[in-house]
Order: sequence, then C-alpha cells, then structure tokens
Amino acid sequence: MKIRVSGETFDVPPPVPAAGETVVAVERYLPVDLPIAEPAAFFSVSLANLRKLLFFLLREGVSLTLAKVRAISSHWKLGENRTLVVAIGTDTVTGRPVLALGGQDCPYAEQLCFPRAFVVEAGAESEEGNGDRDTDARALLAYCAANPDVAERLRDWSRFSGRAPAVTLADALAEGRRLLAVGTAPVAATAVMVEFPRIPAPAEAPRPIAGGRSALFMAGAGKYPCAYALPVFRRAGIPFDTVIDLNPARAARVAKRFGFAGADTDAARGLRRLADYEAPMLLIATYHATHLEIAELALSINPATRILLEKPPVATIDQLHRLDRLRRGGAYIEIGYNRRHPDMIAQARDRLAAQDGPTVMTSIVKVPRIPASHWYFWPSQGTRITGNACHWIDLGRYFIRAAPERLVLMGPHGNERDGTISLVVCYADGSRANIVVTDNGNALRGVQEYIELRRGDVTVTIDDFLRLRVEDGARQSVRRRLIRDKGHDRMYARFIENVRTGRPADYPGDDLMLTSAQYLLASESAQAGNPVAAIDLRHACTRAVGCEDRVAVRRG
Repeated sequence: MKIRVSGETFDVPPPVPAAGETVVAVERYLPVDLPIAEPAAFFSVSLANLRKLLFFLLREGVSLTLAKVRAISSHWKLGENRTLVVAIGTDTVTGRPVLALGGQDCPYAEQLCFPRAFVVEAGAESEEGNGDRDTDARALLAYCAANPDVAERLRDWSRFSGRAPAVTLADALAEGRRLLAVGTAPVAATAVMVEFPRIPAPAEAPRPIAGGRSALFMAGAGKYPCAYALPVFRRAGIPFDTVIDLNPARAARVAKRFGFAGADTDAARGLRRLADYEAPMLLIATYHATHLEIAELALSINPATRILLEKPPVATIDQLHRLDRLRRGGAYIEIGYNRRHPDMIAQARDRLAAQDGPTVMTSIVKVPRIPASHWYFWPSQGTRITGNACHWIDLGRYFIRAAPERLVLMGPHGNERDGTISLVVCYADGSRANIVVTDNGNALRGVQEYIELRRGDVTVTIDDFLRLRVEDGARQSVRRRLIRDKGHDRMYARFIENVRTGRPADYPGDDLMLTSAQYLLASESAQAGNPVAAIDLRHACTRAVGCEDRVAVRRG
C-alpha cells in the first residue's frame, strides 16, 4: 500500500491485523482535531536548550549529538502525525462497508488497522450501526469534540498497553447521536468527511534483497537504535536488510535514511527473510513486553539468527524462564546492558578486585522526565524500574558476584507519575547496592550518573562517565575523558565481533536470571501499589537453577 507522510510518499506492505483487529480500506476519513501527544519543548529556542546542545557537542561528540538530534527530531515529527481518525471504508476481509474509530500513527494510508470493537458494519442490525456511515461519523466527531480528554486517551491507546480503551464504541456513538439530535454538538462536529486522496506511486522502486552470509534486521525503529546502534553496524560494513516498526511511516523513513533494503510493519512478514542468510543478525528494540516474542519468532524462522536483545530482556517471570530455556538450548541471544562496557567500568572493577571484603555500590541517576502517557507507564511494560532502573540493578550484579538476598523498594507510588525510585539490594557476602533513580534535577546532561564503589581501602567514583577518581589509602588518582562513554559503541562492536568470529554471547546466564528476577519482582510490587516493600530474593536465587517457587514479599 502507499502512505503519505510530511510530503513524501512510500510504498510499504499493508498492515497485518492481530487478533481482535480489522483492516479497513479507507474511502473517506476525518482526523479528529486534538493537541499533539508530545510538546516540542526540546526544539524550542531557549538559553537552556542552547546550553544543552553545546554540552552534548562537547561531551558526546559531533557525530553522536547530530545523530541524536536527528533521531529525536524525526521521532517527534512522526509523533505529530498520530491522531484519532474517523474512517469510512470497507473491511479488507469481508468487503463490507464499515465505519471505524481509532488512533493512527500514519493516518494518510490506503489501509488502516483498527480495534475490531471500534469497527461497525453499515446496515448492521445492532445498537451500534444504522447504515448511515456519514451521519454516524459526525456523531463520533461530536462525541470527541465534547469529550477531548477521552478522545486523547483513545488516540494514545495501544493494544500493547495492557489497558482497556477509555470508552466503548457503542457509548461514544450513543452520546454523539444524542448531541446531534438535541442540537448541542460542538461546531467542529459539523465538519464534512473528505474523500481519501489518491496517493501517487513513489518515485523509487523498492531495492532487491539478496541473501548471503549475514545481514542486519531490526525490530523497532525508535530514537535509541537510530542514534546509537545503526551507526556502529554501518561502520562495521554490515548490510541492512529489513527494518520493522508498527508505524509504517517510521519504518519507511528509517529504511530510506539508513539504506535498509526493505521496511515492514509486521514482524512475522518482515523477519521471514532471515531464512535467506546463514547467520543473520537481529536487533530487537521494541516495546519491552514484545522483546521475547519477537526473538522466539525469529528463531523459529532461522535458528542460526544472532540476536541482540535490548534491555530489559523480559517483562514477566514467565518470559524470563522462556528466555533462559532458549539460551540453554543453544540460541544465540546477547543482552544489551551497555553500562557493562565503558572503560571506566572495567578500570573500576580491576581496582576493586585487589581488595577483600564486601562491596558497597551507590548509584544516583537523573533520568529524563517523561509524560504520563508514555508507554513506559503502560501496565504491560513494568514501570520505570523495568525500563530504567534495571541498568543499575544489573551493574550491581556485575560488580558484586555474591547472591542477592533482600531488596527494599521505596516508590514509585501507584505505579506511575512518581519520578523517584529508591532500591537497596543486600547480598549474601554483606555487600550492598543503593540505587536512586529520579527525574528531579538539572536536565542539562540528559541521563546523568554518579556511581561510587567502596571495597576494602579503595573508593572508586565515576562521575557521569567523564571522570574516574580512585582513592587507595593516602593515594588518589583522577582520570578524565573529554567524550562521555556509556559503552554503547563497545557493546555493539563486541556483538558484531563475536558473531563474526564465532564466539558465544558474553552475557552470563546466571546474571540474566538474577538481575531480571530483581527488577521484575520490584516492578511487580510497585504495580501492586506498595510504596514500600521488602522482597526476599533467596528463593529467586534458587529459581535461577530451575526452582519455580514464588518469592516472599513483605510489605511495609
């Protein structure tokens, strides 16, 4: 099908409906007028933003800074296109005329996918449909104009969120019809549905895809992989085969920019070309809860696929055991915790190794403030403990090899909008990891980290990966970096080198089980609404070697 976005036309495969979805061939449509989902504050002209840009140019380098700005700009512009759409068309399976309502990332497409519960057939003998699609379309528009808060939630709703839609189609139609009947519909509801524009064919034909030894496939075309991962794979000379993203505009744009041979919106269809390669590479950077599902799909198509699974690797305990079974069965799945890879982390570990006794790690992390509608807050994704704090839980495991025994959690209250999370992990050898992740503080540096490690007579401090200070007795040494290094380039380069040389994945199986058990159980407690919880991890340690016992949670 053809789509149009920001004046460009692309040819992409049509959407594939999931269970409970319907694809509509659009004849007439009307975007619902709503504020955009994310403000453009990052691109506003201000002294603070200018200072931030200068900091990143100086401390992360011109290349990475420009890549991040371009990725964020493109992501935000595509996000502007997401809107709530009232569409008139035909069901692509039955051929019957329908009316549909739903949020769309790329509304100007020849086919759109809607929740089946928000699609009604014309002439259906039901409470929802009466055969007059144009009148009912205006009724839906009237409802949305009168209930903009509900309409915004409908626009942002996703089948991956783990939430029910904010309203039913029956209720929206009934209320919209009432507004029209009594003449109290907002003025905007009188807008006329327009014919769907005829989209011309794109100027360039799709490039052929050839098989061979290896190529890169990517699931998830968000800001992060475009800024950090793809430049490393491109410098390594890896051919780019297919990029997959639910948003057809994003998939098409990223394919064009980075030279992927193909773009798709469906993982099963986009990954089928894995079978054409001997040892293809797959980078998975999708919604957290879909990471494992896509990995399982890829391995079912080609068991020789080399997978890099971005953090967090899993979103549930069940997924954790499925992933563990895959790796134990020989599947090549690397885990993308980049903070194990900076040179300052390696130096800190070497200095601590010469000391005896328990380790105390303190991490204070400033993370970006994100809107309440962000997908990190969906129930299915496991809170910001899963999405962010997992990094430093894993770093604690990297430095402290003893078994974790207890975890004390404070916040976030009510699963969402509390921007501060405090975790204390106690280990069998007396070590302790104190982790504070907060969105409070100066946003100049983006994600800003202060990590302090103490063992024996040595104190090692890593200040935002720009300065490493080692205090050993009366001796003190300081090493500085001009460019901040959080390990992204090394992680991807190491993955590529391991695949090319036939080495196994680096990330240990025990670390996968223990790190994942900690962030999953903490997230589970936070989602249950516990502002303070003490979690017994000893059963989780046993479970790392196959025991399925549940852990004990003591709430405070």
